[in-house]
Amino acid sequence: MHASGNSRRVAVAPAVRGPAKTFDRDYFERLYERDADPWRYRSSLYEERKHAATIASLAQPRYARALDLGCSIGVLTQRLAAICDDVVAVDTSMRALTAARESCRGNITFKQAHLPGGDWGEGFDLIVLSEILCYLQSPAIAVLARRIRQSALPGAECIAVHGTGYNGCSLSGDAVSELFQRALPGTPLASFRTRHYRLDHWRIVPHQALPAGGGGGLRGETSMVDARPACGLNS
Repeated sequence: MHASGNSRRVAVAPAVRGPAKTFDRDYFERLYERDADPWRYRSSLYEERKHAATIASLAQPRYARALDLGCSIGVLTQRLAAICDDVVAVDTSMRALTAARESCRGNITFKQAHLPGGDWGEGFDLIVLSEILCYLQSPAIAVLARRIRQSALPGAECIAVHGTGYNGCSLSGDAVSELFQRALPGTPLASFRTRHYRLDHWRIVPHQALPAGGGGGLRGETSMVDARPACGLNS
């Protein structure tokens, strides 16, 4: 899954935009039926730079087990597999997963699930969500955050990327990001934004360490700047 189309507007859209659109499994199956690579993962310079920045932002050179939620056709998944011993990649579309299995090799297990549901397993030290959360409504985001915390190892990292332009969804990328971080609190590791997206990276606070009532967002101050990490990419 993905949160924006091929064209990207620079202006930040309102946080809430009206009636919720239904992004069910059939929606994504029809999307991939019309176009095997609807977001041009394999040819878009935007996607190439965004994926490179995502990898460059990670705190560790290698991870034991990563969870890639909304893996689509597996382009970012393949990058994760190069730095992880094991990757579990999840998407709602069977068409997307079929394409991902055909192009990806090695230490990747693909699973079909419509978020926030599905059986992903547990024991993850890295969770990646790249432009997918705006497809969910607030209650589903809360459920997903709870499930991620339950499946994550102590000290696990989460990295989430959200488009900041118009995305055709009821919540903007900024609104989704803030909502998700309140639902899945942690210690900030890196945050930055470009003209087209924002990236947030934090260490998840274990459930037993949360204050009464849970939630609360990221602990400590974060700096959200219009820059990328030191990977030589600008867009």
